[in-house]
This record gives sequence, C-alpha cells and structure tokens, in this order.
Amino acid sequence: MDIRENDKTLAEHITCVHQHGCHPNREKKDLISLETLREYISLCKTYTPTVDPALRERIVEAYVEMRRDARYSSDPTFVSLRMT
Repeated sequence: MDIRENDKTLAEHITCVHQHGCHPNREKKDLISLETLREYISLCKTYTPTVDPALRERIVEAYVEMRRDARYSSDPTFVSLRMT
C-alpha cells in the first residue's frame, strides 16, 4: 500500500470512529462487555510495572538526545517529559 492510500485508509478510519463510535468493520455488539472491561482494569491495577535501571538510563539518554536535536531543528514541535 502506498503512502497516499495508507493516509486515505487512516483518515477514513478516524472519521468513521468519530462519527459512529466504533471501528468501521466492527459492529458495537462485538465490543467486550462492561463487566469484562471492569475485571480487566481491576486485574491491571494489581500489576506494578518495573523498568530495569539500564533501560531507564537508555530512555533518559534518548530523551536528552531528542531534546538536543529539537533545539537545533526548524520543527517547532515541543517534546515534554512525562514521567511519574
């Protein structure tokens, strides 16, 4: 699929989701039940993700590099840090 066709497909998907509230090829009845979603969210709340210190350092280095590159770029997009 070429870039223009991919862009068209993406735009059609986005407009359909905003207009109808669901994936264009999926009817609302195919969505998971509210109870299943609640159970999944409850299970997710019991999980405490961790980041290995070496990976954390790589993420920090990549972020610093991105910010450095952004300072010298003509692209006005701002990259902000969101860590908790």
